Amino acid sequence: PAPTALDGRELLVLSAEESLLEAVREAVPEDVEVRQARTLAEAVDLLSVHRAGVVVTDADVDGRGVEALTAELKRWVPELVTVVVSDRADAQLMIDLINHGQVFRFLLKPVSTGQCRLWLASAFRRHEDLRARVAGGAPAPQAAAAVEAPAPGRGWSLKELGARLRAVLGRGP
Repeated sequence: PAPTALDGRELLVLSAEESLLEAVREAVPEDVEVRQARTLAEAVDLLSVHRAGVVVTDADVDGRGVEALTAELKRWVPELVTVVVSDRADAQLMIDLINHGQVFRFLLKPVSTGQCRLWLASAFRRHEDLRARVAGGAPAPQAAAAVEAPAPGRGWSLKELGARLRAVLGRGP
């Protein structure tokens, strides 16, 4: 699909916690469309229809860790930037995910609106940088070794992404 003016100015919050959704809404400018998915299935459905530039997700969604979701998202949408919200106990895992390019930043619970504002502004700048690289045919740094990613310059189909995420997450075709 052709890019629209709102591409990348959309944010998906993957969490059942209303306090996280509220913190994110307070942290972003009014022109950013904020959508919420309470489950992985809802997230897949939303990502199949909308081109979010940033995803803010709990470290544990539907009783599953965030590792498989972030790896698949980076494989299929290298310009998508992920911010994970976690407890201090998950800090080492979050650092590992950042070091492997799967996660851009992480926020500790309870989420501070000020810290959230800083990380999300940075995440949108990173998204713009990655989107410019991908549009120019260069692989995004985190996606350089990805398998099964769309060919450079081809972009990605939202329908393909949804089908792939459903398959990886065990949600059917």
